[in-house]
Amino acid sequence: MAPSLAAHLSLALAASGAVLAHPLLSRQSGAAAAAPGNSIGYYQESPQSWKPPTSRSLLSNPIPAAEMPAVASAWLVKNFNNTDGTMLNGYKDDHSGTYHYYSVQTVNGLQVVNGVSDVHMDPFGNAITASNAFAPVSRLARRDQAPGPEITATQAVEGYAKAFGFAVTPAQLAETTRPDGSIAVSGAPFAAQNIKAELKLYQTPTAALEKVWSLSVQRSDAFHNAFISVKDGSLVGKADWQTANFWEPPVEKNAPKKRALEFSDPVDHVEMLSAISNLHRRQAAGGAAIPDTTYRALPFGSQDLSSTPPIVVQNPFDTTASPLGWHDMGDGNGPLGTTAGNNVVGQENRANVNNPLQNRRPVSNTFTFDFAADDTNQQPPAYEDASITNMFFLANHFHDVLYQYGFTEAAGNFQVNNNGKGGAAQDPVIANAQDGSGTDNANFATPPDGTVGIMRMFVFTATNPQRDGNLENDIPVHELAHGLSTRLTGGPANSNCLNAPLAGGMGEGWSDFFGVAFGMTAKDTRATDQAVGTYVLNNQNGVRSVPYSTNTQTNPLTYATLNNPQFQQVHQIGTIWNTMLFEAYWNMVDAKGFTADFGDAKSGKGNTLMIQYVVDGFKLQPCNPNFIQARDAILAAELTLTKGENQCALWAGFAKRGLGERATNTQPFRDDNTVPAACAGGAAGGAAGGAAGGANGGAAGGANGGAAGGAAGGANGGAAGGAAGGANGGAAGGAAGGANGGAAGGANGGAAGDANGGAAGNGAAAAEAPAAEPAAEDDGAGQPNPDDADANAADAANQ
Repeated sequence: MAPSLAAHLSLALAASGAVLAHPLLSRQSGAAAAAPGNSIGYYQESPQSWKPPTSRSLLSNPIPAAEMPAVASAWLVKNFNNTDGTMLNGYKDDHSGTYHYYSVQTVNGLQVVNGVSDVHMDPFGNAITASNAFAPVSRLARRDQAPGPEITATQAVEGYAKAFGFAVTPAQLAETTRPDGSIAVSGAPFAAQNIKAELKLYQTPTAALEKVWSLSVQRSDAFHNAFISVKDGSLVGKADWQTANFWEPPVEKNAPKKRALEFSDPVDHVEMLSAISNLHRRQAAGGAAIPDTTYRALPFGSQDLSSTPPIVVQNPFDTTASPLGWHDMGDGNGPLGTTAGNNVVGQENRANVNNPLQNRRPVSNTFTFDFAADDTNQQPPAYEDASITNMFFLANHFHDVLYQYGFTEAAGNFQVNNNGKGGAAQDPVIANAQDGSGTDNANFATPPDGTVGIMRMFVFTATNPQRDGNLENDIPVHELAHGLSTRLTGGPANSNCLNAPLAGGMGEGWSDFFGVAFGMTAKDTRATDQAVGTYVLNNQNGVRSVPYSTNTQTNPLTYATLNNPQFQQVHQIGTIWNTMLFEAYWNMVDAKGFTADFGDAKSGKGNTLMIQYVVDGFKLQPCNPNFIQARDAILAAELTLTKGENQCALWAGFAKRGLGERATNTQPFRDDNTVPAACAGGAAGGAAGGAAGGANGGAAGGANGGAAGGAAGGANGGAAGGAAGGANGGAAGGAAGGANGGAAGGANGGAAGDANGGAAGNGAAAAEAPAAEPAAEDDGAGQPNPDDADANAADAANQ
């Protein structure tokens, strides 16, 4: 890390103790900008989290699946008094047996769009986690019931246009009632498709329930769910289903401007998908149901075009996730000889047109998509087929791999045909290569299940020749992961659950997590720093403020860094969050090992287990979670899946970066490095020499115990020299040793300091003790972690 950046961050961290009127604790998203509507964001009551008590009687008789929705509804009424809830959707995870149910508040027949709750249950009807953000009774009593005229859906669209500075006249707009009772408003010149309008209620920050038109407005630079007052046409709130760009490039005087989207007629995506299927219909040789397919691409485990040459991959599809392969929409037309199928429709879009039907895709009657890219001598348009192919390959591979982790049809994945497996269909990813709406970035729009996701990949201009973002895997994977986290948080029918400031920032961090995790190889260790966006910028530091590193000198970010005003933009928040996930990831890999078969979700290896915990955590966390709630959801996912075996490894990762057991969601955010007592074996008397500044007796920065010289020093106790040693107490020389303390590899306890602070050779590690319940939100005062030179020097050894 460059000294200037280190100095900058040191000053930033030193300033983080100041008490601020903290914008990150606001439940209202949005930032000031030129158009009045841009300063108005999405409001939601802070969700009330429920966690199981430490001691409780558990139900032990399985409940028939058909009865689970009623059981879940009854639980929400009993525990949250949600008598006015309507179940939006629910599904079961086959890999864990967990049932997920999502409810919306309904008043006078109208949904309260930001009044949501959820409960997650085991097969016996025991709640695992739950949360509630229904409008309180006092607010219901104060709602405005005065009669008066209400505007039409068309007038609501005019109100939206006024809020965002668009010109529109009533004569341009027309209404059509849809079979589901919603209204389609056509003719808006700023909209890429007909605007869907529905009457709903919206909780406002001023303690009112406002009747609104809920509008779904797709633009070239946003995909808004906007809420327009039926009384005066004003904008009272909005969520953006299009995530923030991949990064925030420095503002330059001559930076290229975004091109306006070229709208012809509004797009009906169902008709568009049918037209593409008919246009590219091909029959596989010999009448085979799935043709042999070949792609030249950068598979998972690769980085980018400059560091990892593309390879030829044959038949990479998984028939569980994609039973008809990657080129068949399941509509009876058979395989399509182009980059289109059930999961992804990929094409170039340099002209920035609205309808993918008009754009170019590679065509191959033999299903051979083998195209070279010469980024040294050619500009990106010359190798667009290679770009489209890699994008199509990655998006499909992401679909198939994440299917194994539970991103299925019922959970809200992206497919034209759901094959009768639940969820809403007709929503593949529309993936645009070399998109003309901008440069030097990428983005992803995730409307609710049943509406297509849209991925826009841009050309980057930092080099000559320019470079294509599709040829650096962490960028398209980052974007695809936005679709994953948005569809799974709050349930597939609600895309507004990563719109609060902290939640939106964590969304960026989760996307970086997948971008980094799917680029790992067996050669990587916890000492290997990772960065994203290095290829497109031709800069090893990439696009984030610091690389992802377990070395606290290279990356000093902690929970308290959120207090720094320079770390309150979503990508900076995300960098803090993924720094924590990165620590937990390496504790898991050191304890359980690594597999390059990312699709083997049941491998039991550390990297795939961590991916599973994160995916399951999305489902278990509340709508618009904070850091504490997101951490607790991951811990709950581990308890559900692996019964506490890896609780301490996860706790150690979070605690090292300040999100320990006593951390709270109150401002100013304060670092806390404590872990539950069951994980603190070796703390305060671990191995001889285990002093020197560890958080709880751990040497040289060991999170909870450890020994002098213990680099990355045993997450919970360890011994002299235990580099990366044992998640729960390591042994002398036990590098990356034993999941639960390994003395020279011993599994539980170990020589030169067992996990419970005993003498050499004394057995059982603390990890064998029952795992503690996750700490309740805001429990404890939070312990500050001074950023003095001695502490930083000690932490430097904890890599």
